[in-house]
Amino acid sequence: RPDGGPTLELEQLARAVAEVRDSAGPLLFAATADPPKIAIYDSHASRHFCAVNADYNTAFSEAQEAAAQLLRLAGHDYQFVSRDKLTGAAPLPHTALVLPRCQALDEGERNALRAFVEGGGALIADVLPGRFDAHGQPGGHTALDDLFGIQTKGEPEVAVLTLHADGIAGDARDAGWAAVDR
Repeated sequence: RPDGGPTLELEQLARAVAEVRDSAGPLLFAATADPPKIAIYDSHASRHFCAVNADYNTAFSEAQEAAAQLLRLAGHDYQFVSRDKLTGAAPLPHTALVLPRCQALDEGERNALRAFVEGGGALIADVLPGRFDAHGQPGGHTALDDLFGIQTKGEPEVAVLTLHADGIAGDARDAGWAAVDR
């Protein structure tokens, strides 16, 4: 306006903002969202290990993205969980934890995953988790075999599979997202 005052539209907007601010605003500001029921574990040791280990044809970031995409397509909310959150004093608020390509886990991570399951949580893995320690040293059979009902004789063999719309390509006894251990 020529006199420097607010326009009619600005005055209407100011009234609408004040109404929201004085009514629903404080409720919206104080609201907190419940955490999603599913989390994806971001294992830094596995991220580094996968960069130098050629057992699978899928990069760590691709495995994480595949897990995230699968959850999105299924209509599930999720969040990524760090080692600090996994091994922290507070229990995870999730009911399921996805472990994409989590081949390298330290003892603290393994203990936290075991406690998560003992507390009623479910683990979902695309490869045998924790077959290596955080430095990439083989640990033989994973300390988590019993959580997945795995009984192995000797070292596990790697079978690489590719999922297609019309089925699975590769020598498989069962299938995961992109690669499985048998």
